[in-house]
Amino acid sequence: MKKSLLFTIIVFIGITASAQIVHEKISDYDFYKTMIPKYGPNGKFFVYPEFSFSMYTPPIAGDQFAIKYLKSFKTSTGADFKLRFTNWLSAGTDLNLNFIRYKTETYYFDAIIAPQDTTFPSNTYIKIYQIGASPYIRLNYGRRGNTIGKYIDFSLSVNYTFLAKFVKKYKENGIKQQYSLVYNPTNKLTYELNTRLGFRWWAIIISYRLNNYYTYYAPMPKLSVGVQFAFSK
Repeated sequence: MKKSLLFTIIVFIGITASAQIVHEKISDYDFYKTMIPKYGPNGKFFVYPEFSFSMYTPPIAGDQFAIKYLKSFKTSTGADFKLRFTNWLSAGTDLNLNFIRYKTETYYFDAIIAPQDTTFPSNTYIKIYQIGASPYIRLNYGRRGNTIGKYIDFSLSVNYTFLAKFVKKYKENGIKQQYSLVYNPTNKLTYELNTRLGFRWWAIIISYRLNNYYTYYAPMPKLSVGVQFAFSK
């Protein structure tokens, strides 16, 4: 009798303890604080280098500065600082160094660069160097594990032009010559709206500049489309 009572008590205690363990629930906050890694591509905080290449598109409407589109481009290199809030929401900023080259028609800027030279140039460029920041909101989707995963970004870029050059190149009888003039823009600060559709280590980027560099010329091409590569898994 005593053995049966002792056995019944032990079984009852075991069932009660098991029930408490099964029904104990970890809050979302505790799970986020304890289970999600602090660092890593899908961690709470992550920094990774990136590089992008974009090309400009012809205007849909209105006048635009005449360039050769297949020979004009924008490159950017820098780092992405990402902070993860939830499974689907992140935010961060890109810090970048930008290089922009507009390949122009050869008859542009004749009165500005080497006006005394009557020879016909072989190439003319506008080169723009910038540093900038792009704060963004990121919407994550799909399964990812500890990788960057799939995402959609919306951002506003603020870029500062620290150097701009107009360049003419000549080639005659095998001799190459180059004239360049530092020609600072009217608006050293430019602003862009950006959308980025990411697939782990690469993304499609679309950017639209809101203001022009020079107020006394037709607007430089504003819309660009390109790809970005993240040096992470």
